[in-house]
Amino acid sequence: MEQLYSVHEEVVEYVHESDETVIYASNSQSHFNPELESEPHNLLQDFHYPLESIPMDNQSQLVLKLHPAKALGVDLSQHPGLDGLLAEAFYAIGAEDWDNASESFQQLIASKPEDANLFNNYGLSLLQKALAMTRSLNPEIIAQSEIQFRSSILSLREAAKKEPGNPTILLNLSHALLASGRIDKALQIIRVHNSTNNSSEGKNMEAAVLAAQGHSAMAKQILVALSSQLKQSPDPNILDVIIASNLAKLTQ
Repeated sequence: MEQLYSVHEEVVEYVHESDETVIYASNSQSHFNPELESEPHNLLQDFHYPLESIPMDNQSQLVLKLHPAKALGVDLSQHPGLDGLLAEAFYAIGAEDWDNASESFQQLIASKPEDANLFNNYGLSLLQKALAMTRSLNPEIIAQSEIQFRSSILSLREAAKKEPGNPTILLNLSHALLASGRIDKALQIIRVHNSTNNSSEGKNMEAAVLAAQGHSAMAKQILVALSSQLKQSPDPNILDVIIASNLAKLTQ
């Protein structure tokens, strides 16, 4: 994991079309319940996933829509005294009060420093704060958003170190890297995710990264295959409007 971040990356501008949305990845309606445990996987080696050289084309950068970033449930069964603080943290997320959300999760991390989900939620709050700053009309605030992006990435990276096989964390880390202009790093991380997870969110993220690099043909190829797969699904609710919207943009 450290080697992945030891290489200097070039930061390029990535512009968001619209406000980000936060949703929760949980198997319970209560945010205090952890997700169902899955079999442990050691995916540390996947962070050295080879990244082949892709020649840049001359097309202008396309900005594709991303699926909502996800907060994770937190298990406080061994820390019942923190329930109130966790409730405040999730309430702040719902109210889009990113300052209070990040502050609350930071306090929770001080009590549970090994909890990957807390680091995920802290990084998510910082990411949303950074994105909000980029929409400011004040150039100074926009410039300061880079500090929040860096802090978000560090927190999400720490979460990924603790749970390298957690797909939600990898998606959120990819999101933060792409949103902050670290496009090459975003491609590396999302390919780590996609090497072990066959999700629409992951494939769409990879297409968005490729489109941001200028590889619109490759992005379209991914989304065409994904759209065809979704249409063949027996579940009529599987239709993904984000993917349909991105595919329409790529075919213009």
